[in-house]
Amino acid sequence: MNIVKSKYNGFCSGVQNSLRLLDEAVGSGAPIFLSSEIIHNNLVTEKYKKQGVEIFSEDLLSNDSNAPCCFNGKQPTLLVAAHGINERQKSAYCNMGFNVIDATCPIVKKRQDNIKKCIGLGLHVALLVKDKNHSEIKALSTDFIESPFLHIISNEKEVLHFIDEFIGKINDLYVNTQTTIPSANLEVYLNHLKSTFKVHINSTICPNCIERQKSATTIAENTDALLVVGSAHSSNANELKSKAIELNKIGLIVEKPKDIPQIVYSLGSVGVISSASSSKDAFNAIVKALEKAK
Repeated sequence: MNIVKSKYNGFCSGVQNSLRLLDEAVGSGAPIFLSSEIIHNNLVTEKYKKQGVEIFSEDLLSNDSNAPCCFNGKQPTLLVAAHGINERQKSAYCNMGFNVIDATCPIVKKRQDNIKKCIGLGLHVALLVKDKNHSEIKALSTDFIESPFLHIISNEKEVLHFIDEFIGKINDLYVNTQTTIPSANLEVYLNHLKSTFKVHINSTICPNCIERQKSATTIAENTDALLVVGSAHSSNANELKSKAIELNKIGLIVEKPKDIPQIVYSLGSVGVISSASSSKDAFNAIVKALEKAK
């Protein structure tokens, strides 16, 4: 078996930053809670759970509603996960008495700031997404969900409906995107919008995600199967997997060596790439399992 390894074999820089902040918080000795999964990775979630880190739920609060939340006599820390939260949530955590640490990916944070600034100026914002229910999209949009200036668009039909509704009513349109939106989808949406409006692109796909998608396509073109190291609920991992499927190749998401189907070991060539939220150690474990079977 020929094994083709992508150079993208570990966490992206945004994930690294979030995990660094979480490690520092754990080392402080304070009770640590997360706004949600720190990243979409089951192995990482389990690792920190074993260290006492919990995802926050209001039933953990002190029964004394007149006092800030307190755990074992210590002020707890609430770490905002990499996909971010909205400002109302953040204020609520502070009011509860948490020491809030913002571990939002800097790229997501920049999108939040862009959207807030534009809507504050009364400018129309198109937020182009793959999944409206993704935690990143909720963080980007919830503060402005009732604003007439924010338009969340998730497919070509919605793009065309938006054009029909606003043609002749607005001229300038400010575009932000989900960090992991498929590049082919984004191109189609932008071509439609640019034919009608003066489009200002405030943010597009995360550069690291673009490079991983390109690498996944190149590797899939030259192998029988592509193994994406990551968790099945990771948008980034699923997008990488889709690059193989689009080429009628085998595309699989695996977390551990035991997840590798037996059929893979009978193939002539297999590519391996890591999602942005999967570690180099997990990548190396998959590669080692494949090499051992050669």
